[in-house]
Amino acid sequence: MRADGSILVRKMRQGGVARSPLPDTGLIGEAFARHAEDRLRAIAKCGLEVLVDECRVTRLGDAASEIVSPAMIGLLAIEGAETRAFLAVDGALTWHLTDLLLGGDAAEAGAVSTRPFTAIDMGLGRLCLETLVRAFEEALATALGRALPRGLALIDQRHTMSQIRVAPDYVDTLKIRLSVAIGEAGRTGRLDVVVPLATLDVIRAAVAEEGAADARERPNDLWRAAMRRAAAAAPVTLDAVIHRERMTLGALGSMRPGQIIEIAPDAPRTVEIILGQPGRRPAVLAHAQLGAYQGRKVVRLRVAPDPRLGTHVQRALALALGELAAPPECARLPAPDAAGPPGSVDDGDDGEADPAGWNDPATPRTGS
Repeated sequence: MRADGSILVRKMRQGGVARSPLPDTGLIGEAFARHAEDRLRAIAKCGLEVLVDECRVTRLGDAASEIVSPAMIGLLAIEGAETRAFLAVDGALTWHLTDLLLGGDAAEAGAVSTRPFTAIDMGLGRLCLETLVRAFEEALATALGRALPRGLALIDQRHTMSQIRVAPDYVDTLKIRLSVAIGEAGRTGRLDVVVPLATLDVIRAAVAEEGAADARERPNDLWRAAMRRAAAAAPVTLDAVIHRERMTLGALGSMRPGQIIEIAPDAPRTVEIILGQPGRRPAVLAHAQLGAYQGRKVVRLRVAPDPRLGTHVQRALALALGELAAPPECARLPAPDAAGPPGSVDDGDDGEADPAGWNDPATPRTGS
C-alpha cells in the first residue's frame, strides 16, 4: 500500500480534534459565565450580564487567530503541566472595565478608544485577569465536583498574541468565549479562555489522585469498614508440626502399618506453628509446646510470634481493600528452613504451675 493511502496519513489529513478529558465541557462554559458575572459585577459596581458564545475543542492555531490585538492577555500555568493556558480580554471590554474602575458612569455608553495600553491599563487589567482566573478555577471545580488541588496562576501579561507561544498550532485546546454586556448603556465586549487538553489532563489526574487519597483516609466509610471486618474475619488454617523426617523414596515406599518413626525427645516442646502462603510455601509463625487440657491435645506458644506477622496481616488487609500494591518478596514471611523467630525455646522446667497439664508425660511417639 502506498504511503499516501495508509490509514495514518488519511487520519492526519482529516484534521479532527481530540475529545476533552473532562466529562461535560458545556457545564464548564456555563459555570464560567456564572462565576465571571458574579466577580465582574463587584469590579464594575453595576449590573452586567455574561453569556456563553462558544465552548468547544479546537486547534490552538484556530483559537488564537480569532483573538484581535490589542487585547489584555494573561498567561496561565498550573503545577505539573508543561503547556500553558491563556485568557484574553478584548480591547473593548478592557477599555470599559478600566473606565469603570477609574470612576466612569455605567449609565453612559462611552466611546471606545483604540490606543496602545498604558501602564495604568496593564495594572488595572491584571486585576481583572486575576478575577477571571479565579472564576475559571471555580468553573473547573464545579465540573469536577471538588476544589482543584492545584490552582491556576497568572504568570505573565501581554497585549498581543504574537508575544506569547504556549504550544504548536496543531495542539488541541478547549476554547470558551463569553460575551459581556455592562450597564444600561449597552457597553459590550468579550473574553476568551484557551486551555490545552494536556493541561486539563494534569488537572483531572490531580483531582483523581487527591480523591483516592481521601478515600484511603476516610474513617467513616461504611463499605470500607464492612470490607475490613470481612477480611479480618476470614478463616486461616494453621498447622502444628511436631516432627519432620527426611527419607529416601525407597524408604517411603517400604513403609508398612505399625512401623514406628522415632522423633526427638524434645519434639513435643518445639512444635512449629505453620501458616500456608501463596505458591504452597509455608511460613513458620512461632514455636509452641504440646500438652493436654480437658482431655484434648493442645499447644501453647512458648515465644512471641514472628514480628513480621503483624506487618504481613496489615498488608493483606490493605490488599483486600485495594489500598496497596502487591507486597514485594521481601515482605513475605520466612519459609520453615529459614531463620526462625527471634528468641530461643527453653527446654528446661521453668518451675511454673501446670493447671492445664502442659507437662503431661503421655506424649506420642509418632509425629504428624
